[in-house]
Order: sequence, then structure tokens, then C-alpha cells
Amino acid sequence: ASLPIGSQWLPLLAMSGYSSTILTEARTGSGTTIQAWRNGSGGWTGPSPLPLPPSIRGLAGSLALNQDGTVAIGGWPEFYSGVQPGVANVWRFDGASWGQPVELTFGRSTDHYRFGQTVTLSADGNKALVAAPLRKVKAKVSGAGELFSYANGRWSGPTELLAQKIRQAGGLG
Repeated sequence: ASLPIGSQWLPLLAMSGYSSTILTEARTGSGTTIQAWRNGSGGWTGPSPLPLPPSIRGLAGSLALNQDGTVAIGGWPEFYSGVQPGVANVWRFDGASWGQPVELTFGRSTDHYRFGQTVTLSADGNKALVAAPLRKVKAKVSGAGELFSYANGRWSGPTELLAQKIRQAGGLG
């Protein structure tokens, strides 16, 4: 089936594991929006815009959904409300609408590590991994992933996964 996304569609898409939700990024007269399309018993419905914080001005670097399409994440490696190191926003779908975003930040410095360039969620939506590919260790670009966890109604973290330390340890497994 073809979704009537229109000429405003930008080439950034995400689909849930069960194919129940699709996220698209679109440019409108008032800026960039993230739109959700849901596939139910009556077919595809949408778009439903996900609320964006007023500080987001640019295009997302990455979008992802959890397995059943009820948790979404978007990463903005260039956070346009001042010079910031990037941000990721997470939304939860309550069965009727998308809630307000929760902001996940690098929080370590104002260096621009392109935090948010790539984002992903665990199948259950309770873990978010946000890339910071230009993260430096001892003045050399090493890259990092920042792992956040959701429990008891709130996000915590990050736990930093440095590429250099992972390589030295022989990998993650």
C-alpha cells in the first residue's frame, strides 16, 4: 500500500518490527515535523505529528521505533537552539496519541560529538542507544554509544560505551 505522504516527505523513515507504525520526517511551512502512521484493523491512519520541543529547528539525523511501534526516538546531531552537542527525543504512544517528548542528552560537555546522529531502541522500548561518533578520548576521535534505560516511568543514564574500550576488550560479546 502507498501512504499519501506527499511532496513534503524527506528521505528519513523508520518502521516498527511488527510493521504497525511508520515514522516519516516532513518539512512544513512551520519547519520540520515527525509524523507517525499507524496500521490497524481499518488500514493505515495518519499522519499524527509527534510533538517537537521548540528548541528543535533542523532535520533529524535518525529515527527509530521499538518492536510494536509504541516507542519512538529521533536524534538531532545539530541541536539548533544555540550551539549544543546534539539531542535525542523519545515519545511513547498511549494507544490514542503520542505523549510529549523526553529529552536525552550527552551531558558531558559542549563539544560537538554529533550525539544523536544515529539512534536505536530495544524491542521493548526500554533501552535507547544514541551514537556520538565524534566522541574524543585523549584528543583522538574514538566514537561512543550512550545507553539510556527506561524504568518506573523515567529515563536514566547514559552509560557510555566507548568504541576504543570495546575494541580493547575484544568486542561486546
